[in-house]
Amino acid sequence: MKDIIRSLSLKALKRFANGGDGPADLLQEIEDLRKTLTIRTKEHDEHLTEVREERDHWLGLYDEIKFAAEFLMSYAKNDVPKLGEQTEWETGKIVLPQETGTYYFNPAIMLEPDGRIMLFVRRCRNKREKDEDTYVDKNDIVVF
Repeated sequence: MKDIIRSLSLKALKRFANGGDGPADLLQEIEDLRKTLTIRTKEHDEHLTEVREERDHWLGLYDEIKFAAEFLMSYAKNDVPKLGEQTEWETGKIVLPQETGTYYFNPAIMLEPDGRIMLFVRRCRNKREKDEDTYVDKNDIVVF
C-alpha cells in the first residue's frame, strides 16, 4: 500500500514540475493503476485461499477430535460399572466438613478390630496472617 501511495505522490510531483499531464500521461496512469489493482486482487485472493484452507484444516482436526472424544466418553459411560457394583463391600460418599480455605487430600480408611471404621485425611488450611496478602498453610492429619 505504501508503494502505491509513494508512486502516486512521485507522479503527482513530476506532473506539477512539468506543468501538468497530457491525455496520454493520464491514460497511462489509469492503465498502471488497473494493472496494480489486478495484481493486488490476485494476491489478496491467493492469501484468502490460504487462510481458508488453513481454517478448514484446523476445523477438520477439531471435528475429528471432538467426535473421538464424544465416542470415548459415551463408551466409558456405558462400559464402566458404578463403583458400588465393582466391589464386594459397601461403598459410598463420605462428606467432610466444609470450611472456607480448607482442602482435604490423601484419604485413608482403616477398619478397627472392634468394627469401627476410621477415616484419615490430610487437611490443608489456608489462612491470612493478620491483614497481609500472604497465606499461611497449615497441614495436619485429621481423623473422622
